[in-house]
Amino acid sequence: MAPKNPRQLKGIYVKDRKTFFYLETGGKPCRSPLDKLRSVLMQRGILEYDMQDERLTIYNQPYNIISYADAEEKQYDVEVIYLNQHVKKLMTEQKVEESVQSPWRN
Repeated sequence: MAPKNPRQLKGIYVKDRKTFFYLETGGKPCRSPLDKLRSVLMQRGILEYDMQDERLTIYNQPYNIISYADAEEKQYDVEVIYLNQHVKKLMTEQKVEESVQSPWRN
């Protein structure tokens, strides 16, 4: 399910996995979502690097920060990271509701 404003939504493209990740908050405000997403990816072992490395520059980082629209345009694999289990449940229920056709609609 694509986000409502794909140009505004930023995420992290992990170069090793060739996958774009974005944080789904379910409409709830989240301070510094990119920092939160980066730390979640590091906790899960998806993104690994030493932030204290002096040789690490913007050009040789293992990830790029790009928009959802750019990721779709470049046809990257897209994975969603949910803020918490409640948001995951809410978003999957919403997706099911959208896919079910009402018999009263034409």
